[in-house]
Amino acid sequence: MVATVVLLGSGDLRAAAACLAPIAVFVPVLLVMVVPLKLTGHVLVTATTEYRVYDDTLIACDTRLAVAQWRFPLSEIVVLSIDDDSVTVETSAGERVLRHVADPDRLIETVERSRR
Repeated sequence: MVATVVLLGSGDLRAAAACLAPIAVFVPVLLVMVVPLKLTGHVLVTATTEYRVYDDTLIACDTRLAVAQWRFPLSEIVVLSIDDDSVTVETSAGERVLRHVADPDRLIETVERSRR
């Protein structure tokens, strides 16, 4: 890697502009590339996740792959709480945040009803 050091005098504005030109190009290009990649990754992870409650288990399923990603026995759930469109599930083993739940109240109600 080669480093270039430019010492600028008080009247050397063209040299300063030449040094800053690559940065002025790099930052917008980086934004144009990174933001869509982050958004795509977010959509792939959350848009295909579906939370299901069965008789004794809460399961996160990837609808794209048609496979369960994780599961919690309902008997291990200690606390359920809502924050906007997310549900936090606390168990004896730890905590998991379920993001972008379409109807958080309904999910909690279903889990509570199934635990009885």
